[in-house]
Amino acid sequence: MVDELISWKGFEDAHKIAQSFNIVRPIDIRVNKLCAEVKDVKENLDSHGIKNQVINGCPYGLEVNSGFGELKKWPGYEEGRWSVQDRSSQLIAPLLNPLPGEKILDACAAPGGKSTHIAELINNDGIVLSVDRSASRSKKISENARRLGTNCLKLILADSNELLVKYPEWLGFFDRILIDAPCSGLGTLARHPDARWRMNKDNIQELVVLQSQLLISLAPLLKSGGKLVYSTCTIHPDENFNQIKNFLQLNSDLLLEFEKQIWPGDEENGDGFYIAVLNKLKN
Repeated sequence: MVDELISWKGFEDAHKIAQSFNIVRPIDIRVNKLCAEVKDVKENLDSHGIKNQVINGCPYGLEVNSGFGELKKWPGYEEGRWSVQDRSSQLIAPLLNPLPGEKILDACAAPGGKSTHIAELINNDGIVLSVDRSASRSKKISENARRLGTNCLKLILADSNELLVKYPEWLGFFDRILIDAPCSGLGTLARHPDARWRMNKDNIQELVVLQSQLLISLAPLLKSGGKLVYSTCTIHPDENFNQIKNFLQLNSDLLLEFEKQIWPGDEENGDGFYIAVLNKLKN
């Protein structure tokens, strides 16, 4: 991986990224706009000795630099006033530009951080279908939605690749689709260091195939004029830029509006994420 990182970014940037993977990152939280204000949550945490600061570029984000005790016992958690979500991950749902009243699909959704974020952004006005094939992981979606009060969220236990077969009426049905695809997680090595030994080139290529299948399977569910966001928490170009480039070459009805690779190591950045925003041409 080190050799590939140097080939992607050059020695100096690769060294900076590698260093960022070896430090303990602060905890980022997302304030729930349905029931709380950022300044109130910040002051409440401060008053309990939990030092935090506003995250630049994240309208509802706070960085917690020091805390104590069990996180779930921090003030406001049980009341659903905030949830834990890395700052890079907090950028994804807003790029869908979700609007009240829309039908929105979040594929591969567990544990539900982005689904609940979408629901918060549309003020619970609309339908957010949160899909995951894992029964155990899907329980976390339900738990998070209940705590945060995102009652427009509907959970579906299914393989996202099979949705059109199971629900043929969903052809061209959704205003927005989020594919937060299964990936190698190479952007999150600071939080998940085990991936250094768990991942190899064969694993990554298997994931590239799965990601491609998801894009192909889910794009037909997007309505004319709709928006699709593809995201991963990796820095590997085969899962990111190259994946989207190959997909668009075979799907001329979708156009790339925006893409960004977030590299860990830059002072303001969180985990390494990739985000691509695609628009479906109107018929």
